[in-house]
Amino acid sequence: MDKQNALRCAERYIAETKAAQEGFGKLEFGILKTMLTLAAVDGDVSAQEIERFKELALANAGVSGEAFAALWRSVLHAAGYLLLQSRLLARERLVEEFVREAEADFIEALVAERRVKWTRAFDCLNAMAAADGDYSPVERACVNALVARVRQIIKERGL
Repeated sequence: MDKQNALRCAERYIAETKAAQEGFGKLEFGILKTMLTLAAVDGDVSAQEIERFKELALANAGVSGEAFAALWRSVLHAAGYLLLQSRLLARERLVEEFVREAEADFIEALVAERRVKWTRAFDCLNAMAAADGDYSPVERACVNALVARVRQIIKERGL
C-alpha cells in the first residue's frame, strides 16, 4: 500500500467521525498522533511523511491554529522520542515504549468508542505502517502489541 492510500484511509476515518470544527475529537487526535509515532519506530520519518501528516491533520479534520499546534507538539515529542529509542533499544523494549506512548491518547480513546471504530482505527495504523512499501517487523510488532493491549483492557473492564 502506498502513502496516498494510507492517507486516504485516515481521511475517510476522520471525515466519518465528523471531528469538531474547533478541534480534534479524542480518538482522531490519538489516531493521528499514533500514525506518525508508528512511522518513527523503524528509525526513519521522511519529510514527505511529515508533510502528508500535516496536510491530513489540517485539511481533513477541519482544524487549524491551537488545535493543530497542540497535536503537533504532542506528535513531535512522541515521535522524536521513539525515533531516538529505535536506535537505542532492542525491538521488544521499543514495542513496549510505543504501546506506553499510545496508551493515553490512542488506546484509552479507542476503548471508549463503539467497537465498529476499533477495526477502522487499526486499519488506519496498518495503512500507515505499510505506506512506505515496507511494513517492517518492528511496525508489525507495535500494531500487534496495541491490539493485545486493547484486548487486555476490554477483558479487564468487561467491555
